[in-house]
Amino acid sequence: RLGWPDIQSLKSDEECIQYLADLPEGGGIGLEAMQSALIERLRNGLSDDESLLCRRLSLAITTFQRCAGEAVWTLDREFAQFQSVWGRCVSKVFESTSPGRFAIPEVYESGFRRELTSEEQKALHTVIAEAFQNQGSRSKDVFDVHASVFHRLLGGDAERAMHDASMYITYASGPGASQ
Repeated sequence: RLGWPDIQSLKSDEECIQYLADLPEGGGIGLEAMQSALIERLRNGLSDDESLLCRRLSLAITTFQRCAGEAVWTLDREFAQFQSVWGRCVSKVFESTSPGRFAIPEVYESGFRRELTSEEQKALHTVIAEAFQNQGSRSKDVFDVHASVFHRLLGGDAERAMHDASMYITYASGPGASQ
């Protein structure tokens, strides 16, 4: 995902020279130049819809499930299109971290985040918080609760974040909880 398929496909000295010439600043010396080149190369291989989904999910502070993708997609897009865009992002960009959980590689994450305005980020944090809170399973994962509360704070809703955190603590320490 970080350019290895391109490097592996080079067959001749001329192709190697051209590949190096295409890198920024005479070979991309420096981490920032290399990261910019990798992000640009990824973006060139994505459709507008794929870029949009990646940009929106780049704000997730932890691994995310499909429901987070659905939530950020349906802000202004039709759900019917989601499955195909999700599937392409899973195969092109997302890393599978555990069954049903994904992440955007860190090198790309920061590039996508830079493209979001502060207003977009605030709105997306609220939507992502809802997605983490409403995962659908009967038991709450402590990491999902943490992510939901943290995204509420980043979305500017400290009161709701405190409410959700206290509700989880009450739930986790209630009858039948492990002592």
